[in-house]
Amino acid sequence: ETFQKDSAQLLFGLRHGKAANGNRLFQGSVSEARFYDHALAPAEIENLAAGFVSGPSDSEIRKALSLEEIEELDRLLDLADQQTERLGRFGVVPPPSSVWEQIAHSVFNLKEFIYLH
Repeated sequence: ETFQKDSAQLLFGLRHGKAANGNRLFQGSVSEARFYDHALAPAEIENLAAGFVSGPSDSEIRKALSLEEIEELDRLLDLADQQTERLGRFGVVPPPSSVWEQIAHSVFNLKEFIYLH
């Protein structure tokens, strides 16, 4: 279903829309909530149930990049594949993970980040 801007409500615990009054208010707490712009696939639901929350897909990331940035991304991904292949020749097999996870891990392990509070 398509929802029009400013004409739809996302409600947690309110029995009926628009005005929250009377005994229609939610009494409790919500520790976490997500709203998706698409119906979740069974694999996505399984990942969420297991506690894994993914970021944007590769196609979503590419849509946000310029042509030059996509070319640079492809160049870097090819380089990462080459390095993984080289490591394999030495008997080093990196654990299976996404390239984005590896990049994030590298960034957070930079010396500069260790000293930030």
